[in-house]
Amino acid sequence: MHEQSAKYNLYDLQPQEESKWDNFIDSNSLPIFFSLKWARIIRDTTNRPYKVLLIEKNGQIFGGFLHWPHKKYGLDAVTPPPFTPYFGTILNLRANTKNSTLIARHQQCNDLLIKELKKRFDFIRFLGHPLLADIRPYLWNGFDVQPLYTYRFPLKHNVDMQYNTTLKRQIRKSERENLSLQSNTEPDALVRFVLDSYLAHGLNPPLDEQALQVFSRALLKEGIARLFYVLNSSGEKIGGMLLTHDANTVYYSLSGINRAYKHLNPMVFLLDRVFRDKRLSGKEFDFIGANTPVLEQFKRGFGGRLVTYFHLSFYKNALIKNMVRLNDLRLKHRTGRG
Repeated sequence: MHEQSAKYNLYDLQPQEESKWDNFIDSNSLPIFFSLKWARIIRDTTNRPYKVLLIEKNGQIFGGFLHWPHKKYGLDAVTPPPFTPYFGTILNLRANTKNSTLIARHQQCNDLLIKELKKRFDFIRFLGHPLLADIRPYLWNGFDVQPLYTYRFPLKHNVDMQYNTTLKRQIRKSERENLSLQSNTEPDALVRFVLDSYLAHGLNPPLDEQALQVFSRALLKEGIARLFYVLNSSGEKIGGMLLTHDANTVYYSLSGINRAYKHLNPMVFLLDRVFRDKRLSGKEFDFIGANTPVLEQFKRGFGGRLVTYFHLSFYKNALIKNMVRLNDLRLKHRTGRG
């Protein structure tokens, strides 16, 4: 496939060309979730092959759409893969030019992508990165758009200055209980904590235990994640957290606690201690979601700024839209997943 629009070319990235996409992501310090390293980990965990629709002009890459196409409810679909907070469209149109020109380029590139995606798929759902702030091309092309929110803040030596009083009190209590931080490379305990957390909330986890092990170990092996545990005074692991990271940002990807020790506030202690790690200084922390009241209140306490991103969805026609939503409701009822 090869489409053109005002001299922009759109085509499927071929295996022998993959270094072009890697160089584009790395040279522009774009988020890790758009890298082929991440794409391969998702492929190997879920058995969903990845594809990149690439936008080029005069031999220069301007962006593309990374996705994992698959069959869902018997339909050709793009849907969010597990534990991937942002994916889909990523553009880099920075240039020493007028704002009006940059906006026009943004619209041209998105229009080209949207036209091809609507040809290929019966329905599309993706979570745009906060960098995808201008979603008007999607609105104008019939996409449903839902705003979502996350908290972000810079990691610096006095990060605790922005905590609220409740959080500071919880940290002091944890310190009196002699909790401690441990950096680790074995995710077994973390996987148990994560699965228990889903079950405690009446939800089915996106991955089973074996797949979650594969996923966690792959992230650690590729050097794009760090694993931390919080230990009680007896040296027992009572909580864990796996942070993914790229050149600019640290992401709150996987976490969970032993709920028998919830009263010790192990996750608050763990986050506070990790935020003080000098190796992370200068990066931004992303809680990757603050969209339910309880979690929003917890994450807000750390003092970050509220950032908007978008869930974008498209259905080829009303019949498909109703069929997909009906199947979603049936799945939710059967699994208890919210």
